[in-house]
Order: sequence, then structure tokens, then C-alpha cells
Amino acid sequence: MVFLKCYKPCFMRTYLYIALLFFATAQLRAQDTLFMTDGAEKLAKILEVNETQVKFKLASNPEGPLFIIGKENVSRIHYANGIVENFPVIKSGSTMPGMKLDPRATDFG
Repeated sequence: MVFLKCYKPCFMRTYLYIALLFFATAQLRAQDTLFMTDGAEKLAKILEVNETQVKFKLASNPEGPLFIIGKENVSRIHYANGIVENFPVIKSGSTMPGMKLDPRATDFG
């Protein structure tokens, strides 16, 4: 009977430790991932995304400086809650979108 008296409290204590460990690891993974157009990945906490900029702090230094980069340098953001935000890649070409070349201006010479 002594074994049964210790079994239930010890069993509950083990569940408590497992639950605390689970929540501690979940907090460590609660960060956003910033994917750059050059292929680099940054673990960060995204603070603001506006029309032209992305403001974030690095996950390794959350009390550190605020970084601001242009949206043209970001391909996508994976948020900690699972949402993925994709940004269109703007290709620079010789013409503006919707602008047609004049065939008479071409020299075939």
C-alpha cells in the first residue's frame, strides 16, 4: 500500500514537469522567420510591415536594435502562428509594365 500512496502524487508531478517542459519549448520556438530575396533567412520578431518597409528585431537579441529593411528585399515571412506572407518579386527590366516598345525605333541595321 505504501507504493500506491506515492504512485499518484509522483505520477501527477511527472505530468506537471512534462507540461512545463512543453510550454517552455513552445516559447523558444515562438519566433518569425524572414526570408530574404538573396536566400538568407533571419529568425526575428516582426514588429511592423507597411507599404515599403519591414521592421523587426532579431530573435537572438529581442532587446537589441530595431532593423528596418525595404520590402523589395523580402521574399516571404513565416509568422510564429503559422501564417505565411509572400511578397511579389519585382523584376527590373528595360521597360515599365504596360509600356510597349515602338517597333519603328528598333535599328535592324
